[in-house]
Amino acid sequence: MEKLGGLDDPRSLAAISASHGLNHFYFLVPPMALPLLMSELGLSHYAAGLVVGAFGLSYALLQIPFGHVAEGVGRKRVIVAGLLASSAGMASAGLSEGFWQLLMAHLLAGAGGATYHPAGISLVSDLFGRKKGEAMGYHQTGGAIGAFASPLLTGALMASHGWRLAFLAQSAYGIIMALVLQLALSEPAGRGHKGGLRSRAGFRGFGPALAFVAAATIYLLGYRGLTAFAPAFFVEKRGLDIASSALMFSALQVAGIFGGPICGRLSDALGRRALLAALIAAQAALLCAITASWGWALLLALILYGFVIFGILAIQDAFITELVPMAMRGALLGLYVASNFLTSAIVPPLAGGMIDLWGYEAAFPALSFLTLAGIPILALGTRAKRIRGPDGPA
Repeated sequence: MEKLGGLDDPRSLAAISASHGLNHFYFLVPPMALPLLMSELGLSHYAAGLVVGAFGLSYALLQIPFGHVAEGVGRKRVIVAGLLASSAGMASAGLSEGFWQLLMAHLLAGAGGATYHPAGISLVSDLFGRKKGEAMGYHQTGGAIGAFASPLLTGALMASHGWRLAFLAQSAYGIIMALVLQLALSEPAGRGHKGGLRSRAGFRGFGPALAFVAAATIYLLGYRGLTAFAPAFFVEKRGLDIASSALMFSALQVAGIFGGPICGRLSDALGRRALLAALIAAQAALLCAITASWGWALLLALILYGFVIFGILAIQDAFITELVPMAMRGALLGLYVASNFLTSAIVPPLAGGMIDLWGYEAAFPALSFLTLAGIPILALGTRAKRIRGPDGPA
């Protein structure tokens, strides 16, 4: 296989990125099911938000332990086990008869998804060194393709065969991907811990990494709320059916196929902090535009939002590896991803309650304004010398 954009080892990058794509695919299956679940099971927006939030809760809270385990037993092994657990959770959701069964199935699916990001980001960082921004961009492209395909395939299955069969059929993807990874990916030699002294020395440099984690948690609030309720918004407020809602939701994801690599490569050349701050401001403005738009204007706002948000995700994945001391990389990447996705557990019921009380017109703009609080934390808290590795500046 030829080099991809000048990057070595494209086979490994393709395998890791495909796994990232399936992780994003599964993450967006529950939101697509919400209109049907609310209709068939009589769930309120708040209860539906709890179902999506259950996925996000286990997805977030298990990132740290899985990040630590991955550094010890092997990152590929942990990702493969997680894919199988996600498949089991999807199948269980399809067999569920009520709210509590759905909740438990989503907890299991989210637990499986929690294995991916600390291990996957660490693998990409180790493999691509100086060009990690560009590599993280292609890695985000894998996620964007999965996020783009999920609403289309899930929406088509649900429109033609119902939500139960959609969950059951798509549980097979994780089994297939686990087999592909097991056969195709050769994990590079790990950069193990060198004892307690190195770990204690690393703790002195945690400040910028922790500030970045706090900023990322805040500036992704709007994205988590939109991801949870966009399909329901399209059905309830824009009068679309489930298939048309799936097409519109995919438009939000499709520009991320390009946004990740372009913004990641720009951050390699121009610097990450200032570009990230500009993109955060842009995504806040675009969420307000989505709330107020119809027709083609709504489609354009969704495409621009997708480009910006996947650019943010690519840059932040590269940035955090430059702030994390190597001795504790697995655990700290777990903390970073856990904090990001903890909002996936908190925001859906919060946003659902706001929608029940005040409507989408107030809930989405409120979340967009909250995201802007991440910019000063990012600007002030991460001004520290970056971690250097054997490849040079990380």
